[in-house]
Amino acid sequence: MTYDERIRKAINETKTECHYNPKAYIQMVDDYGALNATKRLLSSKQKITEGLIKLYELGRLDLCFESIIFEPEWHDLFTKEELTEAKNRLKSLNYDVRNLNVEPLKPEPDNKDFIFNLSFQQFIEVLKTENILHSSDIPLLKCFVEENYKTQSAPQLASKLGYSDIGPVNALVGKFAKRIADYFEVSLERDGNSPGWWRIIADGQETDNTFYWTLKPNLIKALNELHLLDTKPNYWLLPSNEKIYDIEQAYLEYHTIDWHQERLDVQINDIVYIYKSLPQQFVRFKCVVTAVNKSSSNNKDVDCYRDSKFFENKKRYMTLKFLYRIEDVFPTMEGLKENGIKFVRGMMSISDKVIKYIEECEKTDRNAKRFDGEIPADIPHNHWSIVGFDENELKEKKEKEAKGLSDTELFEKAKQQGELKPKGHITTTSAFVRNAYVAEASKRRANGICQLCGQPAPFMDKNGKPYLESHHIIWLSEGGSDTLDNTAALCPNCHKKMHVVNDPKDVIKLQEVNK
Repeated sequence: MTYDERIRKAINETKTECHYNPKAYIQMVDDYGALNATKRLLSSKQKITEGLIKLYELGRLDLCFESIIFEPEWHDLFTKEELTEAKNRLKSLNYDVRNLNVEPLKPEPDNKDFIFNLSFQQFIEVLKTENILHSSDIPLLKCFVEENYKTQSAPQLASKLGYSDIGPVNALVGKFAKRIADYFEVSLERDGNSPGWWRIIADGQETDNTFYWTLKPNLIKALNELHLLDTKPNYWLLPSNEKIYDIEQAYLEYHTIDWHQERLDVQINDIVYIYKSLPQQFVRFKCVVTAVNKSSSNNKDVDCYRDSKFFENKKRYMTLKFLYRIEDVFPTMEGLKENGIKFVRGMMSISDKVIKYIEECEKTDRNAKRFDGEIPADIPHNHWSIVGFDENELKEKKEKEAKGLSDTELFEKAKQQGELKPKGHITTTSAFVRNAYVAEASKRRANGICQLCGQPAPFMDKNGKPYLESHHIIWLSEGGSDTLDNTAALCPNCHKKMHVVNDPKDVIKLQEVNK
């Protein structure tokens, strides 16, 4: 039994046998852990608490922590000063304190011997304390445990964790161990160039000029007991600025991309949702992290940078693999705000509530692939929208219908249904449904000739017609209309050029062609 379990057993007895529920104390134990909560209360200026008085009135001071800490199993977790404080409180309430010993049951060990030989119980208590174990420590510790407690050298750990050198590994080990030392209020003298904090959590030996660590068995046992290494993937929200980087082009051309890694605690298999900032303001892509802490990028997506000044070497990269592109049902900024996110600036971890909201949108979006431009009634109006982009945005049914019309019928429908402000949905972002008749009419009007370069379509489609792609001269996201006047038919090469370069001269040329 741990001290935490002993205290919770006393709490349960208080509730079942005394019919008293110490809510404030339970909350404090939940927030800080039993040991830390006890130490906080013993150092509090309020010596006699309401709960202590209640147990006195019930004749059950044996259930208060002031009494429990004198039990042999827990006695040496507390200082002489803390034990004296507890004894004085009990004495003031006429509790028999004659057998309560405030002196250590075992000889006080030297600080170094104590901190280098922590018991299973002591590791349990310290690991339950807030801000001792950081998320960035988990991958490091898992390297030991998953290798069946095998010894590890710093270079081996660096390689497994994706670091280019051993510096970050040494820093992780040292900082984690020092937080444990600080918890026990132990300071270490320098041994050469370093105090050797690592000795708190590991044993070490040198073999063939290489130094190896072996994690302390009691620490491994405590980690497994608390299931601290049974981690699920972290979930992140990552903003992407269209003025700087064309994430749509990256998705279409590459399965994976290297991205600046802002956070050290990102792990392989973490999920990253890419959020498109103004003007869209919605989550567009779902990715998985396949590599972390890379010292350089493969630079294959350099053409996706709209401004070369933003393409520069960063200190650390991670590799993202695209899993899914949300096409119709978007987690919007309004929806994110409703679930606790005030703004998206830089890579940020997200709560279970936000994850659930995004996953609901993703699930509905996958189902929405069957819809013919209609928004189902069960989609919350203030969360989602139907959005169109220049690729894969035409619904098959509308496209087939448009191609089956005569020229007269097609151009009539294109004029009737073209919108200066495309139809959308109630949302905080620009949301559009592209018109199939306008797109098809623009291609027929071009008669197989690209309206930008003036060259014939590069090939015939499967129906034997010249292959051209419709393009909004002024993008819908920039306020352009979904009309024939604002739509041009381009060859694939020119279409890509307009999305990568969008040269103002080309925009003017296309506008003149349509006059």
